[in-house]
Amino acid sequence: MKSKRKALKNLTQEKVVNIGDYRNLRNGRSVRRLALVSTDQVIIEGLKNELQGHAEIYAFDSRFSLEQNLKNGEWDGVLLDERNLHEDAITLCEKIKKQIRSEELFVVILSNNSEKDAVRAGYEKGCDEWITRLEDVTHLSRLVSHHMNG
Repeated sequence: MKSKRKALKNLTQEKVVNIGDYRNLRNGRSVRRLALVSTDQVIIEGLKNELQGHAEIYAFDSRFSLEQNLKNGEWDGVLLDERNLHEDAITLCEKIKKQIRSEELFVVILSNNSEKDAVRAGYEKGCDEWITRLEDVTHLSRLVSHHMNG
């Protein structure tokens, strides 16, 4: 995480350093927070089981509920199920990347659509991954772990 490294470097260059601040930056949070917009219980429960102890999954059923919670909390990643959001997934991804600390936050779009134009549009709007193998929750959890550990 670039900003964490930068904050740690800035902190260590100060003449007087609060050891608590240093430890918090050095260790970071042990459990990551992920927002998932989906009504697919297989994906929700599968990710919760696969990432247990490494990430807390917060499931939202609509764009509105996600947007309200993104403003209030610190998130490490957002997973957008295009099957629930339809065309809003790409526009929501773009909005998230513009408004939130985009260098640290990763956005994954889950979709049945594997057409080149749709995938390209997703990447152009800022998504970090476009996943079409929705039935493979293990693959999805590995990908999410990769982004969290960066």
